[in-house]
Amino acid sequence: MKQKDIAEKILEDFPDVFADVVNGLLFDGKTIVKPDELEDMQLVSAYRAEEGLHAHALLTLLSVMEKDDRFEQVYYDKVAEGGLKNMCNVIDEYIKMGEERKEIEINERVAKDMLLEGEPLAKIKKFSRLPEIDIRKLAKNLGVAVL
Repeated sequence: MKQKDIAEKILEDFPDVFADVVNGLLFDGKTIVKPDELEDMQLVSAYRAEEGLHAHALLTLLSVMEKDDRFEQVYYDKVAEGGLKNMCNVIDEYIKMGEERKEIEINERVAKDMLLEGEPLAKIKKFSRLPEIDIRKLAKNLGVAVL
């Protein structure tokens, strides 16, 4: 098994192979990362090693590739809470953050629609589950009165 891992790392050291792997795994085969745009860097494994997982390197890569700093934010939050147990903790937290963000977006959309329809504040609060201050900000941005 060790020989396979070494062979894999040697192959991934070639820019064209690395670009193919990244494009295949992260971008469904679309050519986003090009071999000529890559530069050599000191190898740092993002995989499990004797002293543990190099989670920060992997999360930095994901943040750069996805142009989304939530990966790194989860890492720092988990470190502040007392440590990173495994990648499942990071991924679970990332998914949770996405779900919370989506829920807020949906609630804001509900509130906007209700504001535009002239619904009363109490009804908007009940159905959008947003605080009154957020509803009033949305109303102001939309240029409508809150009833």
